[in-house]
Amino acid sequence: MILKLFLNYAENIDSLKQGELFVKDLREKIFSAQLSWSAESFLQRSYGKYLLRYSNDMKAVQNYFTKGILAGIMNFIFITTGLFILAKINLWLTLIFIGGLLFVYAAVFLLSSFQKPFIRASRSNRSSLLAFVAKSFSSFEKIKQRQREKESIEKFNLRSDNLYLSIMRMNRIESLLLSVTPFFIFAMISFLLWQMTRRGIIVSAGDGLMMILTLLMLQGHLRKLFKVPGYINKGKISLQKIARLLQQQGEEPKAEPLVN
Repeated sequence: MILKLFLNYAENIDSLKQGELFVKDLREKIFSAQLSWSAESFLQRSYGKYLLRYSNDMKAVQNYFTKGILAGIMNFIFITTGLFILAKINLWLTLIFIGGLLFVYAAVFLLSSFQKPFIRASRSNRSSLLAFVAKSFSSFEKIKQRQREKESIEKFNLRSDNLYLSIMRMNRIESLLLSVTPFFIFAMISFLLWQMTRRGIIVSAGDGLMMILTLLMLQGHLRKLFKVPGYINKGKISLQKIARLLQQQGEEPKAEPLVN
């Protein structure tokens, strides 16, 4: 237990360190790329919408690297070790459990893929809102002189409503995933318990108890593994946006799509 404590600490601190270094390198590249734009090109862009590349997108990229890739690998190794132990106890029941895992993971991956358009829409609406705030604050004196406060507030509220609706569409699928995952895990455990009661499968009381304890130990890591597709999807979208921004170096500004 003491060894596990120190190993967990070392794993977590190193994972966070690597994630921060990854994000730090991206931040510096983005800022360097944007400063390399010509003054004319930069002024024609709404720079406010790019501020998210330094905050929200960076968080998604960090989760992609730490909770998606690094944690995904560690959880996969831990689960594989647990499956090896289960196979030593009863190979047939282990194969049934692996088949259920593959089915559940495919279902989770499919549900996660439905999030992509809603993630892009929420990012686009968030960028639009932030760009509008930056533009309004930079033109604060003009707004006060022309008495356009009410008009600006109405435009802001409209963008705020669009952002709220797009986030809620994304959250519906996120909530479904969070609810379905534990249900599937305990359903598979219940199915294995039912299989142990069948006449064709002989499992001693001690072996059955060991299998259930091992499955309960694995269920936390299974939940984390099932969250990996969501982190990967969100991180990929942010990385694609960052890649497009880095490729704009020296290019003339182009019309932004409605959903980028």
